[in-house]
Amino acid sequence: MSDLFDPTLWATSGWDSTPWWDSLDLAWNDPLAGAAFSSSLTDFDQWLVETVNGVGQSVLADPFVSQIVSVVNDPFVYLFGRELLGNGIDGFTGTNDSLFGSSGIFGDLGDGGFLFGNGGAGAAGADGGDAGWIGNGGAGGFGLDSTDAAVAGGIGGNGGAGGWLLGNGGIGGAGGAGFNGVDGAGSAGGAGGDGGASGFLFGAGGTGGAGGAGGRGADGIAPVLDGRATDGADGGLLPALNAAGLAGGNGSDGALSATGAQAGGHGGSGQDSLSDDGVTNAVGGAGGSGGNGATGAAGGNGADGGSAQAHSTATAIGGNGGNGGNGGNGVSGFAGGAGGDGGAGGRSGLFGAAGIGGIGGAAGPAA
Repeated sequence: MSDLFDPTLWATSGWDSTPWWDSLDLAWNDPLAGAAFSSSLTDFDQWLVETVNGVGQSVLADPFVSQIVSVVNDPFVYLFGRELLGNGIDGFTGTNDSLFGSSGIFGDLGDGGFLFGNGGAGAAGADGGDAGWIGNGGAGGFGLDSTDAAVAGGIGGNGGAGGWLLGNGGIGGAGGAGFNGVDGAGSAGGAGGDGGASGFLFGAGGTGGAGGAGGRGADGIAPVLDGRATDGADGGLLPALNAAGLAGGNGSDGALSATGAQAGGHGGSGQDSLSDDGVTNAVGGAGGSGGNGATGAAGGNGADGGSAQAHSTATAIGGNGGNGGNGGNGVSGFAGGAGGDGGAGGRSGLFGAAGIGGIGGAAGPAA
């Protein structure tokens, strides 16, 4: 017993002084722990939404169950213009003329059932159908492509809302493409529709629709030609005898006028030269240069140099041809239309993730 009170005999090798709570992997100070927990919660949220919706859709597809559901839905359609159980009709454009549904507060046949069902996809440019308590929202309709350079592409429809209790929001419709310019700039693409909001508790927001592409700009258009500028005068009608021929005159430059652009004038021909005394060299006159063209117009042609003819020992030298005029600068092409804005992502549920915003449309290329 006395050994129990002798400190030198106490065994310490088996004693662990580390607090027991340090062995728990709580990661209170780890900034990534919260993100990992949130990701796990989001994964569970989508698993639950997909599982519940998948089971419900399988039940609705059963031939025997569908007969019962049809009988159950009839009074709801008659009174409210909307089913209790079932998916909305894709592209529905009708009206709700039921007893109470004409008030507009109960939706229509494009929406999912009050209790269960997915919303139908929207018609062109229209919003997708909303779900009721449980179900996914319908996708928004695509925006129509523009058919006029002065009009932008159509806006995509918004995605339908997910079920109040559980369901994902619908995807926003893509915006329509802009029109290619004919004699001017292309039109802008339409904006994508917003993603639908998810259910209050479980579900993710819908992805926003992509913006429409802008239309291509038209090619540059040169002004209408309206004849040529003045041609240069010829050096002379008759050959120069025992003398050098005169040079032809230069053509004048073209110019813009009220009726269009003018091409540069043609240069005048050089005068011919003739030597018959055997001493004087025959030198033909140089041809005149063509005038420069106005914007978008052709330059004038250079003229022929004068010919030379000599007898006996004299030398004959023909005149140089005139230089052609420079063509006018080309006209710049028109700008392409702006791409449409991407739609906003839908609001998330309590446990789900928010929708991703849509991608903006590409701007149309300039000519």
